[in-house]
Amino acid sequence: AFASAEGDCPHKVDVETPEGALEMFGFARAEFDCAAEFIRAAVTYGSHQLARGTLLEYDIMHEIIRAETGYRIVSLAGRSIDAELFERFVRVQHELAQALEGWSLWEYEFHHWKYHKRPMVQDDYAQLYNPHRPAEYQHFECPAIPLAYRLWSNFPTCPPSRLRDLPRFHDAYVSAMTVDNWRASYRDFLSEGYNYNVSFFQGGDPTPRLSKGAHSIFAGVFIQKMPTDLWCYQQAIHDLRPQYILDLGSSQGGSAVWFASMMKLFEIPDGKVISVDLSLEQAYWLSKRRAELAAKRLNVEDRIDWNYVPSGSKNDAVRTKVAKLCTAAPCMVISDSDHDYVHTYYEMEWYAQYVGVGQYLVVEDTNIYGWSGWVNLNDPNRDGLKKGPMEAANDFELAQRADFVRTDWCAKHYGLSQTQNGWFFRKARRARGLTG
Repeated sequence: AFASAEGDCPHKVDVETPEGALEMFGFARAEFDCAAEFIRAAVTYGSHQLARGTLLEYDIMHEIIRAETGYRIVSLAGRSIDAELFERFVRVQHELAQALEGWSLWEYEFHHWKYHKRPMVQDDYAQLYNPHRPAEYQHFECPAIPLAYRLWSNFPTCPPSRLRDLPRFHDAYVSAMTVDNWRASYRDFLSEGYNYNVSFFQGGDPTPRLSKGAHSIFAGVFIQKMPTDLWCYQQAIHDLRPQYILDLGSSQGGSAVWFASMMKLFEIPDGKVISVDLSLEQAYWLSKRRAELAAKRLNVEDRIDWNYVPSGSKNDAVRTKVAKLCTAAPCMVISDSDHDYVHTYYEMEWYAQYVGVGQYLVVEDTNIYGWSGWVNLNDPNRDGLKKGPMEAANDFELAQRADFVRTDWCAKHYGLSQTQNGWFFRKARRARGLTG
């Protein structure tokens, strides 16, 4: 889709000079139309920055990603690149990787980070570099990952090519895998026909097929939660015995199956999970088919109420149902849907009124913003204020102190958590003038 036919480069610039290299970077599709010249430009300007120690002045890694992606795609199309030139390119990548070790890489990313809205236009070139592509663009080659970046996450699309594309910090998995290895290892596991009974341990050591990053697996289904957080949840469910668990942001449904299984294990009569997320029309990757099969195998079908609906937790029918159920019985709420500040704060505020006294409201992924300095491309914050779940939780605490006690018991107990300072215990119903 991208490799042009053999021919002269249409952009006549001297890429052996820093000025000419910058000019080449300014042309869209230059990495395909002028693959060799673009690689030479990346070598020129990367060497220029390394020699002068000016890596914070220009985002050369963006051009390295373009150059290596162009190389991979034109190579697949049968076009060759001079071996000596490519060796120089790899050598510069090694030098950049050495210069950006440890904290230097984080500093580089934070310095160059800008909000980039995910492209929704029907444009092949724009979608090529989109780490969360629509379904109709999944057949494209994935962007290349430079040597300086070896971090990966579990999403049914291309692996992120750099730190800024990672959905959350603890999804990072340091690895030397290639894009092709990544795709091969997930082709079966991400397919609808994944065989939960044999695939995971078939053929000896399952290490190559293990989930990368923070995700857990339960009954053959992804749970986008850390095992330590799941252990905290089972403690709360066992001790506080909520009648309903509102799982806001169930993703592929693994968390709903796990919560339902805990309610069954702890013999909570009529305990049920209200699973909520976006409809497939809004988020094509949120298929709950494997979760539904797992629920059937575990005999917890009647303990899960699936609500994959337009607008997710904002859906009027879902909110009407929640108001009715949680007025009659104690509810625990887990906020784990869209992670931008505005959505998270107002989701917490609305659902907080239906958290039972003596139950928890938990906000997930407080680790990706705030004091951790993390950023998320879901955040529509164009001013770079980096506000998200942690900041929403902070403001919620100020507004709800009469009703809720904030605690960090899970992270303090087990050390590793995606819910730091995200547990709110409901002690009363005074702030909103409610009774009960």
